[in-house]
Amino acid sequence: MWKGVQEVKEIDWIEIPEGDFIYGLRTAQAEGLLDALPIPLKENSTVEISLRQELLHEVPERVVNLPTFYISRFPITWEQYLPFGQSSHHFSYRKLPAYAGSARKAVLESLQKAADTHSDLPVCTGWYFALAFCDWLGARLPTSVEWEKAARGTDGRLYPWGDVWDPERGNFSRDRSYWTEKTRPVTAYPLGQSPYGVMDMVGNTYEWTFSTSIEHNSIGTLTELVVCRSCQGDLVVEEDEPPEWFRNRVTARLAREPNDSPITRLGFRPVLTAWHKQIWTGVGKPNNNG
Repeated sequence: MWKGVQEVKEIDWIEIPEGDFIYGLRTAQAEGLLDALPIPLKENSTVEISLRQELLHEVPERVVNLPTFYISRFPITWEQYLPFGQSSHHFSYRKLPAYAGSARKAVLESLQKAADTHSDLPVCTGWYFALAFCDWLGARLPTSVEWEKAARGTDGRLYPWGDVWDPERGNFSRDRSYWTEKTRPVTAYPLGQSPYGVMDMVGNTYEWTFSTSIEHNSIGTLTELVVCRSCQGDLVVEEDEPPEWFRNRVTARLAREPNDSPITRLGFRPVLTAWHKQIWTGVGKPNNNG
């Protein structure tokens, strides 16, 4: 059994059964989203064209068949992440040459403080660290397609809970002047769960996946970027930006350059396949938590 299995705080695995599901947006859904935009945005041809091009990545819908897999009900939290950072894994903070001497001491102290004070908040970390955590655990990151099925089920809905936007079902943009943190506990919005009971699939933070795509980077060069899903809950919406119900659709994707920065606003959750399941005793048994 992987050492990470023994050390990490218990992960609540949710079974996503084998079968077909609708991946992406129906053309009618995309047109409906565009038609419902505020008039000032629709009258701004530059914004309207940009949003239409954004949706082109998600249409038309496809029926995709996936084998059974298991995904963490919640994003990995700081408390769950701490044992990895302190571990002997070759890509942990304790082992990386980049974190030597005082730098290593500082980053480990910072990690311990985050686990102590933000234990149930989603960890934010770089893609390479997310990959390493999953490797240490004996799991892997979800593909973009797996993430979407876990988030919306099989009926092609726009949000984890259905087709009608409800800002109270997740950590979305609102007045946070009185908040000390920009993220919320991963258990804070049970009404926002997906049909399978997976939580925080939109809101709180973007999430890294295992999938990549060839796109233009920040300097306009074509390069391989990582596909990120979900949305960042504390974004301040500007006047020329689409409203929450548009940009927080469950089919939305964000491409980001992979990095190993411990300071980022992206979280993650691991998945297990039938092969991984062999090292996780009890995975796949009926879940009595809903």
